[in-house]
Amino acid sequence: MDTDVLPHKYAATYPFDGEKLKVHLFEQVRPGFADHCAPGDVIIAGPGFCSGKPHPQALIAMAELGLSVLCESMPFATYRGAISRGILCHRNATGITSIVADGDLVAHNFLTGELALCTRRTHRPDGCCLP
Repeated sequence: MDTDVLPHKYAATYPFDGEKLKVHLFEQVRPGFADHCAPGDVIIAGPGFCSGKPHPQALIAMAELGLSVLCESMPFATYRGAISRGILCHRNATGITSIVADGDLVAHNFLTGELALCTRRTHRPDGCCLP
């Protein structure tokens, strides 16, 4: 588990309590993250998202918050863990961090890969470089 996503001390203290874990999600890089997101929000991430040991606690917290993930890459074990927890996830979103800026409103069709950048009113039917 990448400790930037969820500090290990909380994974050990609250191993499967999503309600308690969610408040610590991304606290080392974005304090108060859980207070500023809502179900349906999309995490945009670069390569190697949630790299490290595949502990499930960060994914439990993301599922508790109702988040989905668009990332350039993530380990297969993490991807399997996300899917098994009902997290919509696209792990091959090549170039996504150069297309979407922090705070952009996006709509993503996880079936087709189509991405709409609602904040900028642009539409990417090509799936924003998604394979």
